[in-house]
Amino acid sequence: MKSLVDLQAQIEALQKEAAVVRSREYKKTVTQILALMRAFGITFEELRRAEGRKSPGRPPKARGGATRGRPKAAAKSPRRSSKGKVKVKFRGPGGATWTGRGKQPRWLKALVDAGRTVEEFRAE
Repeated sequence: MKSLVDLQAQIEALQKEAAVVRSREYKKTVTQILALMRAFGITFEELRRAEGRKSPGRPPKARGGATRGRPKAAAKSPRRSSKGKVKVKFRGPGGATWTGRGKQPRWLKALVDAGRTVEEFRAE
């Protein structure tokens, strides 16, 4: 039977090995994900929206119509804003976008911190 000290040393060695394997596979996985996103035309914004869904891979249920036993006439209609959509002012790599409103997104901040300028990503 192994002692507790032996087991803890073995756990530590396995955790170090797992960290090395994870690091190696992480880069490969990110590359594969980006390739699939490009192939299917998926943007980062679409990923963010999909993240909130309960069943990944399925589009959200259509609004309107009969829902939860209510008759069709009583169904709520989607909210309509009196303001139009805001035009995209900045486009980043991989299809990421920003309207220029609110806090600067992480993808743009990372690029600026790396020496790029915000103007390089201005949409035309």
